[in-house]
Amino acid sequence: MPRPNTSSPPRSILLVGSGVFGLSTAATLAADPFYEHTSITVVDRSTFPAADGAS
Repeated sequence: MPRPNTSSPPRSILLVGSGVFGLSTAATLAADPFYEHTSITVVDRSTFPAADGAS
């Protein structure tokens, strides 16, 4: 995915959902030096592990 046309990264990113896509997105962003000073938060509707979650 191309980065937005901006000179500085966002101060914070909120990801809704801690499933496969939410957590892999968070891990990818956290590993990217561009987002080194960005606060990345993941929220989900239930505590871990979710009763309706899959593995």
